[in-house]
Amino acid sequence: MNNHFILKNVDDSIEPVISNQSNRYEIIDLLRALAIFLVVIRHVQLRIPFDQTTLLMSLPGQIFNAIFVSGSEGVRIFFVISGFIITTTTLKRYSDLQYINVKEFYKYRFARIAPPLIALLVILTALHFLGVKDYVIKSKFTYFETLFSALTFHLNWLEGMKGYLPGSWDVLWSLSVEEVFYLAFPVVCLLSRRKSIIYIVLIALILIGPFYRYSLEGDKVWQAKAYLSCMDSIALGCLFALVSWTKTISALTKSMFLIVGTMIVVFVLMVKKDPAFDFIGDLYLFKTILSVGVGLLLVASVRQQLAPLTARLLSPLILYGQLSYEVYLTHMFVVYSGVRLYKKYNVSLDYSFIWLISILIVSGLLGYIVERYFSKPMNLWIRHNDNKTVKETV
Repeated sequence: MNNHFILKNVDDSIEPVISNQSNRYEIIDLLRALAIFLVVIRHVQLRIPFDQTTLLMSLPGQIFNAIFVSGSEGVRIFFVISGFIITTTTLKRYSDLQYINVKEFYKYRFARIAPPLIALLVILTALHFLGVKDYVIKSKFTYFETLFSALTFHLNWLEGMKGYLPGSWDVLWSLSVEEVFYLAFPVVCLLSRRKSIIYIVLIALILIGPFYRYSLEGDKVWQAKAYLSCMDSIALGCLFALVSWTKTISALTKSMFLIVGTMIVVFVLMVKKDPAFDFIGDLYLFKTILSVGVGLLLVASVRQQLAPLTARLLSPLILYGQLSYEVYLTHMFVVYSGVRLYKKYNVSLDYSFIWLISILIVSGLLGYIVERYFSKPMNLWIRHNDNKTVKETV
């Protein structure tokens, strides 16, 4: 049975209203939580040797890789979700991609992305010129070219040419990829009077991704961060959204999508570094396969609400997922501070997991403060409290 939704244009998330009770798609927020956990955990693991703890030394390497060495996979999950949400939201607002309001689209993107980004850049600028450790841009970069690259969405290119920036700047590379995609997205929608053209563009980006990563073998930084290396995941998110919008999906198919999507995601996270599956890695297909798994979960998620009890039990994770953008932008402040304290007090590795959990919790709290008292108010102010709603059947 189809459900009727009212879409609130508060941000780029899809917020359905069911029976006059406002809810989000909890599964999407859980996927966001998974993605940001993988990113934060990886950034902590790079600085604290969890692999040397008694617990992890006794666990299979696949489990360690899935939890502690999957930061780039976390970013990929974000890419797929982003493509899916943007496309679905656009379809809900305008019924068809070719009717997209370009000015409104860019306004909404700016309102959601720009305020926390600009605030972050102001803080990073101050820390750089104050000479604070971990925030100073090294000599191979200049401050002004770094700032310019962040504001013009080619920081990924800058790192591809010169290497890694300090962590708090480095996280902005994925934003560069996303926003270049979305600068072109409404233009392509307007020019594509036939839906087949949009499908062709998306499929082309999906097919190019693995080949492009393969062509950059040996250049690990650019291979991981190049526009065409990453856009297959965003394109897959868009493609799954279009299929979800145009096709009727039975309850059985939805259940199969949930099962198969989960199996694919778990499979990729666990075996991506397993020599037995090098044939997949050699073709640079793991990230594309992961994106397919996430896409299947997303299609099922817009037709599946969690049971009330389950939703309540998972509410902390769901909230964490809702704050994922703010947490992503700010978590390195917590990581650097937490690792510095960890080393200062020579904390035993036996307590490293408590330290990790503390960093995750504080990162979430910081993300909440930024979202609650800055991002959301600025978002609404820029949109002039636009409460326009669009009724659609999903």
